[in-house]
Amino acid sequence: MYNVQTNENECIMVSIPDQKGNVVQFFIAEVFKFNGNYYAVLLEEENIEAGAMLLRIEKKPEGELLVEVTDETEWSGVSEKYFQLASESSRH
Repeated sequence: MYNVQTNENECIMVSIPDQKGNVVQFFIAEVFKFNGNYYAVLLEEENIEAGAMLLRIEKKPEGELLVEVTDETEWSGVSEKYFQLASESSRH
């Protein structure tokens, strides 16, 4: 489970352990809807250039959870939608 909090700039921050067990801070840069689900775009706070993480937002009785997208078909559609949105926003 991920630790979610807000920082002094009111960004939603998420703490996620990396493969070595070190906690890495991310902020939610964008949320978008695709095929009836919501997805969060996370950027690493200390290394924005590292690239984005895309996680599905699931509503559970204990609250909203960020879940890794493991299905290849879902991942393909979600990442394509994200790149489309990013491309549209860069034109404005």
